[in-house]
Amino acid sequence: VLQEALDDISNNLGGGTLLIPAGDYYFRSVHLRSNVQIEVDENARFYMAPGGGYNTWMFEMGFGDQGKAENVSMVGLGEGFTIDLSIDRTPEPNERIAVFRMGDIENFRFANFTIEDNKTIFASFLVGVTQRDNDLHWPVNGIIEDITQHNSLFGYGLVQTYAADNILFRNLHSEGGIT
Repeated sequence: VLQEALDDISNNLGGGTLLIPAGDYYFRSVHLRSNVQIEVDENARFYMAPGGGYNTWMFEMGFGDQGKAENVSMVGLGEGFTIDLSIDRTPEPNERIAVFRMGDIENFRFANFTIEDNKTIFASFLVGVTQRDNDLHWPVNGIIEDITQHNSLFGYGLVQTYAADNILFRNLHSEGGIT
């Protein structure tokens, strides 16, 4: 349902804001779309949905045939929302998960939330590289701020950057991993 709403706002309305109200939500492999700003109620809690493959992501943008994602944000309202990886609710537990897989994305902001990790082996933000049309693309012109992560695996933590241009990292905290 979330994917359909994001697609509709981006493709049919040309952009807009999506409000996610308080509640518990299960997501996996949601593709964030251009010109969509997501605002999340402070009493919302996200969990990883069952299924997927060897490496899985809660949200991804700008990879493969998805094309470039521009003008994207996910911001917690009030005291911020929670992404909860601390309890694996899947029938086959997978420690190879990340919250955000970022490729060809420009002009973005992710802010004001907490990640409750379970020593998953990836950083929560994988700021990476993708290839399309024989060219390499990576995140450009963005902000990642006001985020706290608990119970990270040593050596990993909140952000792992492979390639990026002009990214501001501000007020980040990770317990148990590298911020």
